[in-house]
Amino acid sequence: MRGYAVRWIAVALVAAVASSFSTPVASAAKGKKTPKAEAGEAEGPPTLASTVEGMEKVEGFLDFYRSREKLYLELPADRVGRPMGFAATYVTGAGDFVMRGSLAEDQLVTWIRLGEHLVLEKTNVDFRAEPGSPMAPIVEQAFPDSPVFKAELMELAPLDDRTPAPLLIDAGSLFAPDLTVLFPDSAGLSAGAEDGTLVSLRSFPDNAVARVAYRFRSQGAGDGGDASGFERFLRPGRLADERSVEVVVDYHFFRLPEDDFRPRFADERIGGFVHPYK
Repeated sequence: MRGYAVRWIAVALVAAVASSFSTPVASAAKGKKTPKAEAGEAEGPPTLASTVEGMEKVEGFLDFYRSREKLYLELPADRVGRPMGFAATYVTGAGDFVMRGSLAEDQLVTWIRLGEHLVLEKTNVDFRAEPGSPMAPIVEQAFPDSPVFKAELMELAPLDDRTPAPLLIDAGSLFAPDLTVLFPDSAGLSAGAEDGTLVSLRSFPDNAVARVAYRFRSQGAGDGGDASGFERFLRPGRLADERSVEVVVDYHFFRLPEDDFRPRFADERIGGFVHPYK
C-alpha cells in the first residue's frame, strides 16, 4: 500500500508541475499580439502629418514640405485641371549669351491627374477652336499639351470621413534642368538632375517662387578648344572657364486673374509682344 501511495503522490506532483508550466504559456498564446501591433504600427495608410513630420512647411498658392533630403508638394484639389501661369526668368546672366532678368519662358500650365499620378502639362495655346465646335476635339487631339513632369501620388489616409486623402507627391525632381529650355542644343551645354540646387522656395496667396542654381557643362567638341569659330559663336563667351557656367533661375507659378480682361488685337504699328495663334 505504501508503494502505491508513493507512486500516486509522484504522479500527482508531476501533473501539478506540468500544469504550472503550461498555464502561463497557454494564456500568453491566447493574448499574444502580432508583431505589427507590438511595434505600435497603425493599420492602413499613413497620415499626412506623420509623412511630413519634421519637415518645414512652405504654405500658400502651392504647399511644399521641405527638408535637407526631401521636397514634397501638396496640391490643393481645386488646382487640378485649372490652368495657371508659369514663367522662368534668368536671375544671373551667362556671359554674353543671355542677360540677367531675361525671360526664359512664359506660358500656361495645368496639373492633371492620371490614375494615381499627377502630371504637369504645358498648355498648347498656339492652335485653338471655338469650344463646343466640331473642330474643338480635332484641334485638341492634333495639337496636344506637353507633359514636363510626372510623379506618383503617395498613399495617405483620408483626413476624415468627408475629406479625401491629400494629393501629395515627391517633388524632388520638379525643378530639374529640363523643366524649361534654358540653353538651346547649339550652345553645347547640358546639366543633370545632380547639377541643380534649390536655393530658396517661397509661396504666397497668389503665387509660388522657386530659385534654382544650375551648373551647365560643355559637351562634345570644344571641350579642348577644337570647336570651330561658328560653334564658339553659338556658345556663351566671356566666361572664366568655357567648359562650365552657373545659371540661377526663378520659376514662378501664379494664379490667373479672374476678371473680364481681353487682350488687345495685335497691330503692326505697336511692335513686339505679340502672341499669335491659329
